[in-house]
Amino acid sequence: VYKGHQVFLYKRAQIFAADLWGAFGGQGYGEFYDIGSITIMADYIVPAVLQQLGVLKYSATLASAIKANSQIVAGSEEEVELRACSIYAVEKMKELISMKSGKQVWLFSVVVVVCNFLYVNI
Repeated sequence: VYKGHQVFLYKRAQIFAADLWGAFGGQGYGEFYDIGSITIMADYIVPAVLQQLGVLKYSATLASAIKANSQIVAGSEEEVELRACSIYAVEKMKELISMKSGKQVWLFSVVVVVCNFLYVNI
């Protein structure tokens, strides 16, 4: 719940669809006509890396809580903000890449590259 509204980010469903797509090479059980609509799977690592890269800026209160290793409660406004802002930031990155390259960038390819970079380099 975020400011009184139920918010669904569907991280695990997106991971499942991405895994099926990857395992079956986009064929058979892995064939999805809308695979390009998948966003980044914003777990706890994604916002941390985006913050380190200067893409996200935390409030002083949130930065202090993270530095103190305080738990961010699942479903709290802070958690929803971190995940949603991470998704938004990566969507904006996709737009910038498309604009600078002059080509339509398939979001799923950007998501896979970003996720792989984050997990390999953390």
